[in-house]
Amino acid sequence: MPHLASFKSGWESENLARFILCKFSFIANPASVSDDIGIDFFCTLFQRRLINTKEFLIPRNSFAIQIKSNTNKLDFTDKVQYLEQLELPFLIGIVDRSEMKLTMYSGEYIPLLFSQIGPPKYIEIDFQERDLVNSNNYFRQEGEKITLTFPKTIELTATIDRDELIQVTDVLFNVITLIQDNISSKRNGEYIFRLIPPNLAEAFIHAGPGSFRHFRKNFLFRLAEVYYNLAWIYINRPNEFNNEEYSLYRKLYEDLEKCYHPLPNVVKYSHIELEKVVTGKIK
Repeated sequence: MPHLASFKSGWESENLARFILCKFSFIANPASVSDDIGIDFFCTLFQRRLINTKEFLIPRNSFAIQIKSNTNKLDFTDKVQYLEQLELPFLIGIVDRSEMKLTMYSGEYIPLLFSQIGPPKYIEIDFQERDLVNSNNYFRQEGEKITLTFPKTIELTATIDRDELIQVTDVLFNVITLIQDNISSKRNGEYIFRLIPPNLAEAFIHAGPGSFRHFRKNFLFRLAEVYYNLAWIYINRPNEFNNEEYSLYRKLYEDLEKCYHPLPNVVKYSHIELEKVVTGKIK
């Protein structure tokens, strides 16, 4: 029985992508034809390390990737919930079989999108050069349809040499690490997202129906971190202890006590620890 040529082309693209991805990552294939979740490979980057004259592959961060043969817009409407719940960085790889090349586009703006507008009713993915995408234009809205842009991240050929491969995958590792941090930020209700150049700002801070429920608690936890660190500095690096800084945060605690009734224990105990270290007295 004859087979559709498009199926064979897709198979060839997947296998070329697998060959290139294997150069810098461990690979698992999660999907079958009857159970398509929109991901072709789960990958774990590895770092090559020489130990006692033997080379070892050290696992690093993981990501999910779908493989395509062109940069046509991609309808992802039926996978909106999956995208929202996915706790791995998601990328799309475009295979050029004639040039034996894999170009990877990053879903780094997914956590921002779902935090900013929630799950859209219709969503499609577009592809752009990185210098054309930033936190002000990463998505377009037409009625109920959202077009989310994936910026270009890296290009790899099947014949890439080892030194270039290390440089390119270092770029990928940094992007994946940032995306993972942003996913964790969203899951933790922090809504502070780090950005990749050419964004002018270093971070995108989202205020709104999700953020306002958590920002006070997040601030107080960070304040507790300040008190514990000031105590540590006083003991371990006294020359770096700043008395003006200490006085500022001590006054802040006193003001917050008037506002919050009561302050969370994590803040109270960390402040007590700082006072105990600096003055030898417990309030």
